Amino acid sequence: MTIVQSEKSRRAHTRYTLKLPATITSTLIPRQEVEIYDFCIGGMYLVVNQESLAPTPVGRSEVISIDFTLPDNPTNSHHFQARVIRSARHNLGVSFLNPNKTTLQSVLNYATNQQQAITPVSSNTITRNNIDNGYAEIITLVIKNIRRVVDTYLLKQEAALLKLAKQSKNMIQQNGYFSTVDRFNDLAFKKSLLARLEKSLLEKPAQPPTQTPSVERLEVTKDLSLVEDDELNDWIAHADIANKTESYHHEELVGIEQRLTQLFGYAISHSNNPLGPESISSAYQEALKSLNLDSDIYLVCCRIFRDTLASGMGEIYQQVNQQLIKIGLQAEISYEIKKPTETNRRKKSSDTNVATSTKRESEQQVSESKELYDLISTLQSRHQTPHAAQTNRPHYSSQELIEKLANLSSSQGTNSQTATNEKVQNSVTLQLLQEIENRHEGKTLSADEMRIMETTGNLYNEMYQDNLITHGAKQWLGKLELPMLDEALQDDSILHNPNHLTRRFINKLAQLEHYNNHELDNLKGTLRKKIETMLQQLSQQRKMEPSLLQPLLEKVESLLEVQDKAYQHNLNEVIDTCNDHTTLPALKLNNLSRQKKEIDKDQFKEWRKRIRRMKKGDWILFDADESNAKRLRLVWISEAFTDYVFVNLKGQMQGSIKVDTLALHLSCGAAMVLNNADDSAFDRAQYRMLQKLNKQLLHETTHDALTGLLNRREFEKNLKNLQASQQEPQDILCYYDLDYFDVINNSFGFEAGDKLLIDVANIFKETLDDRGLLARVGGNEFALLLRNTTTDDALTITEQFKTTIKHYQFVHEEGKSAVSFSSGIVPINLQQHEATRLLQTAEAACRLAKGKGVSQLHIIQVDDSDLKKSNQVIYWASKIDDKLNSNALMLRYQPIVPVADKTLRPHAEILLGITDQTGSLVSPEHFILAAERYRRMPEIDRWVISNVFKFFKQHPSLLEKLGGIAINLSGLSINDNNIIPFIMDQLKASQLPTSRICFEITETAGIDNLSSAAEFIKEIKQSGVSFSLDDFGTGMSSYAYLKNLPVDYIKIDGSFIRDIARNKSDHAMVKSVTEIGHFMGKKIIAECVEDKTCLEILQQIGVDYGQGYAIQRPQLIDSLHTKI
Repeated sequence: MTIVQSEKSRRAHTRYTLKLPATITSTLIPRQEVEIYDFCIGGMYLVVNQESLAPTPVGRSEVISIDFTLPDNPTNSHHFQARVIRSARHNLGVSFLNPNKTTLQSVLNYATNQQQAITPVSSNTITRNNIDNGYAEIITLVIKNIRRVVDTYLLKQEAALLKLAKQSKNMIQQNGYFSTVDRFNDLAFKKSLLARLEKSLLEKPAQPPTQTPSVERLEVTKDLSLVEDDELNDWIAHADIANKTESYHHEELVGIEQRLTQLFGYAISHSNNPLGPESISSAYQEALKSLNLDSDIYLVCCRIFRDTLASGMGEIYQQVNQQLIKIGLQAEISYEIKKPTETNRRKKSSDTNVATSTKRESEQQVSESKELYDLISTLQSRHQTPHAAQTNRPHYSSQELIEKLANLSSSQGTNSQTATNEKVQNSVTLQLLQEIENRHEGKTLSADEMRIMETTGNLYNEMYQDNLITHGAKQWLGKLELPMLDEALQDDSILHNPNHLTRRFINKLAQLEHYNNHELDNLKGTLRKKIETMLQQLSQQRKMEPSLLQPLLEKVESLLEVQDKAYQHNLNEVIDTCNDHTTLPALKLNNLSRQKKEIDKDQFKEWRKRIRRMKKGDWILFDADESNAKRLRLVWISEAFTDYVFVNLKGQMQGSIKVDTLALHLSCGAAMVLNNADDSAFDRAQYRMLQKLNKQLLHETTHDALTGLLNRREFEKNLKNLQASQQEPQDILCYYDLDYFDVINNSFGFEAGDKLLIDVANIFKETLDDRGLLARVGGNEFALLLRNTTTDDALTITEQFKTTIKHYQFVHEEGKSAVSFSSGIVPINLQQHEATRLLQTAEAACRLAKGKGVSQLHIIQVDDSDLKKSNQVIYWASKIDDKLNSNALMLRYQPIVPVADKTLRPHAEILLGITDQTGSLVSPEHFILAAERYRRMPEIDRWVISNVFKFFKQHPSLLEKLGGIAINLSGLSINDNNIIPFIMDQLKASQLPTSRICFEITETAGIDNLSSAAEFIKEIKQSGVSFSLDDFGTGMSSYAYLKNLPVDYIKIDGSFIRDIARNKSDHAMVKSVTEIGHFMGKKIIAECVEDKTCLEILQQIGVDYGQGYAIQRPQLIDSLHTKI
């Protein structure tokens, strides 16, 4: 493997990594802290400080000011004006507007000096042999592994684009996504990308510049203010890809860069590391540009590649470092790096709502709280109410929302007096959301307002249900809900900043334990009254004014201090009592019911183990299912772990309980451990929200959103867990498909269809009564798994379903409709134990039932011929494209010979031939059935027409010997608007005599839509071709139809021909058709002529042509050379 010298940089702008603190401002946003991650001659890539995110995000095309200093001269401030050309959640790509060249040169000087600052410490000399062999092996390793990353990317890319296409309602946009998928499926892109990556990896790293580039030289003749957005968008996407992978694998990449610096003898950094994400990103974007994608799709592709690269390169970089060490480079290398002077970072101006307490939370806590809030917001967005999705309606103004809050606040004020004895309150914020949704005022909430209100409402609901907060504290917290909501709508930092004054106050307030007033001393009573007065004032103002909130916080903290002292005093006395006495009073609890005492032994043992792990200070809610539930705290444990002593909220002893008794109460649910007692009320509420959202998300991934039943994926998972049984009782799989559901959807709309599905699902659930596992596995299909049962039991349940459904009538605007369903039943022990196969078998059984009529049933037997046929059709359905594209189809023919008039020339019907995997000719019956069922016959008809015309164009003498050739057309082709132009084009191109061409249609295909068939026949007959009506007599035909269909031949169905010698009715039918057909001027053909007797009878009747095995079996079309 040869390492080649790097080409000149292909990118329009060199990327310099700076990571400098800066601030941005504009006319629309307040000052925000950012970090300049990357810099180029045309713009910057900025990362916004998440703590200083403004309520209004920076929008695209917005003009901003960027202020910063350089570490080499911190007293000199620099300034750029820039326009935002890309805005994401936490990063911005900006383009400079008329930048000052002196400032630009200063930044360029600093960036270049940073790259030149790396100087390798001397090390053992690495031999040329090491470079040629060891490094070459590393490159081979990377090329091999990066192919897997590319494969993963292409799979993710296709899935993402198809998902976007499905979500898009714009046809042009959809076509763009589908077109892009096709381009990526073309191996040319993959080959191009891999070739560019390999070339990039093989290039020897470029040496860093020895002097700083000049701005004047870099700009050439281009005005810096006119740098193209496309170039900068490309650069920003490149920086985004490189930055994410560099941040994910910083240590590994630093190790690689340091070792390559030692290997090559000059500085290797992110900009010239051939194995680094910058080099990979450049190669990727070069390949991507060759596709000329729409800019939005281009950015989607870059984001997917960014995420794939970041997640897929870690292991590769680890292996590279290991191999570099193996070829002689030191595992640990020391470098002298010129350190920049410390920058005087601007201090953030303190938010007036953030407490100035000296005991601030750590930065890590702030970050974790923000991440938790973002995660909750993301999950909530997936479960927003339909109201939130109505984005086409105008939004409420801030003033209108404030007025609604005021009205709700006043109504709550009157109601709160009567609600003091309620155990659980409900969030008024969620009530407000419900009110807005129900009123249908023609307006809606913005996405941010919806997110904030849902988060606030759910937070309060969790706090109202928190057993660690007393009822009295909840009453006080309730007075703050609307003021807090009002504040959060102005600034949502209260929801993610643990240092926020309001949030700290709520957490303190939630810690207060409320006792009966007569138990409070004068100090407590006085403080309580002051707190209640100030809370009432806050509630009325609906504003969390810091001037009122800060002194209120101090009073709450004073009350907490008094409360804690009293608790500690009582607790000390309890501990002394426990240590001095061997016998302690028993904890008084409600008696357990007999059912609750009957618990699982394993569950009881597990609880004993858990109790052993309990710690002093844990809270337990006793008599949890009773109205007089008690929250008690564990304060003392005997040395033998047999006795546990609990105190109440005031630290007073409530008694001791034995470990077995405690385990019994916990295992049956009469007692419950209250987790996370040391966390703040706000944090507990947020984590419970997260748990519920996760649970809801899990439910949605396993259940059907419309009916609430299990979805197909989860149902298949249950099937996979089955253990196949070989004897009764066994497991039974039932499959139910609503009859004529499409009619309801098309006639009354999708809402009516959805209502029917919900009603049927409820009927099934109520009738089933937990006797099996029910799922919705398709649009109007349901599946039922019955465990350890018999086929008779399955039939009984199915009949119960049918009886209940029979008495149900679907009510719609035009009246009522009866509902029925078809059923397929599969004994699982008779089938291969594979979930997907089981469902397919059950579905096939149901399809067979549908074929019998309405409300029918089919049970799969051990040797089910119908099922085998159905499976064959499914098999061939998956092979249609392969057969069409691989020339596996072939043409056959069967002669149609004169019967009565021997002077007529023979005809030939063109038939389809097909080969199996071994290349042997097989019956096309199932292939054609599959093509008809899955509406693929028009493609097959086109293949037949074009290949028949091609054959006879090459062999015109064969056509001259025939009276005509008959080509079958399916009903789907007759209804295809493009088939007539196709046939005309083929006739014109082949130059065949049209009088020898006959198209054959089946009676059912022609008569299902008589007028369309007649028009179709008339239009094509203008070219001179003829038509034959096949299978005559099998459909709902009458002789009157023959007057309307301008066909030239009538082919009597074989069911009347086979027994014509023995069946008088068949004889009469054939004779009648022949006579009337001749009267109308049409020729008569009899098919399925299988013996000489039959042929003689047809001759006596006067039938014109015969076709069948008695004359000749179907042959390959090439054999016409010898047969005619």
